[in-house]
Amino acid sequence: MRAVNVVLHPFLFAGITVPEFLHWYFFERPSRIVRSYLAYLRALSDIFAFAFLIRTLLSPWKQITAVYPVKGMNLTAIGESLTLNCLSRTIGMLFRLSAICMGMAVIAILTVFYGAYTLAWLVFPLFFWVALAHISSALF
Repeated sequence: MRAVNVVLHPFLFAGITVPEFLHWYFFERPSRIVRSYLAYLRALSDIFAFAFLIRTLLSPWKQITAVYPVKGMNLTAIGESLTLNCLSRTIGMLFRLSAICMGMAVIAILTVFYGAYTLAWLVFPLFFWVALAHISSALF
């Protein structure tokens, strides 16, 4: 088709581009939105490292531990070591649980945002045509 035909017959031009536009609007762009969401999801799961946090949930905080006495039956030293080790593991668990909860909250916010964005993208043409019909009925 020559450029002259497009200029002389605008409906031919619309017939060529409208299906391409509809394919882009309803298939290509939503798939890019989903790929973008998955990329952010992958990055956030790398940042928060959920598998590592769960695997090390009961590890001591910053590997702070006390060595139990080897010789003798010193109950005070054993009690101090036990208290420090339990406290260190509890603090580590609290920090890791808070990191897991924060990461899940960020991922939930990301999911809600991208879900709303995708839904708005797909529903916008309906709103456009409804608004156009409302405006045209008000004018005529």
